[in-house]
Amino acid sequence: MKVTVRSLDMVGRRMVPLFWALLIAVPMAVAQQTPPDYTSLAKETNFVLKDFSFVSGERLPELRINYVTWGEPQRDKAGKITNAVLLCHGSTGSWRLFSTCEVIQ
Repeated sequence: MKVTVRSLDMVGRRMVPLFWALLIAVPMAVAQQTPPDYTSLAKETNFVLKDFSFVSGERLPELRINYVTWGEPQRDKAGKITNAVLLCHGSTGSWRLFSTCEVIQ
């Protein structure tokens, strides 16, 4: 195969779209941030109710409710917290399952 200026020019013209695609795609990939590690940002604690009685009349000497918070509460003028979300799940799993969910802003 004989290489000529014309054949090099044709190859070069075919490479231009690829060059521009790479030029645009690389900065976009670099600009994407990794999501925060919500598990490490969590503050885990529990709430304890002493001498808890159920509607059925059964009693527990102590009922522990484990919970996790992220961030700080923000209150309105009336003192109500405005940025809280309560997530109740009936599983015996860990809250860590929910900390890996993607947050849509």
